[in-house]
Amino acid sequence: MNARSVEFIKTAKKNGVPLTFEKGQVLYYQDHQPFGAFLIEEGRVELTVVSSGGRKEVIGLVSTGEFAGLDDLLSKKEYTASATCIAKCRVLFLSKIQIQDTGRGEVAKKSASL
Repeated sequence: MNARSVEFIKTAKKNGVPLTFEKGQVLYYQDHQPFGAFLIEEGRVELTVVSSGGRKEVIGLVSTGEFAGLDDLLSKKEYTASATCIAKCRVLFLSKIQIQDTGRGEVAKKSASL
């Protein structure tokens, strides 16, 4: 885990919005614009892609302590996969703005002014 990942985890634990998703609920969809990222506190999330031919394929799993959607958001492109809960999940949601500010070290200043 690199220093930047540690910083995002600290920010999520301090400023993230706690959310709960049931098994089968979708966190985000492939080809949609990223609006944030999810730190998985409990549960598991399956990442899937659908090919242009309509074939669905599992490309990964996200578990406790890992982010879903962060890489796509940081790369400034659409979500490359859909993220679906395969068990009940507790997550901390960080908005796109919070993540961008974390990169600049501004999250604490903005949170204090709210």
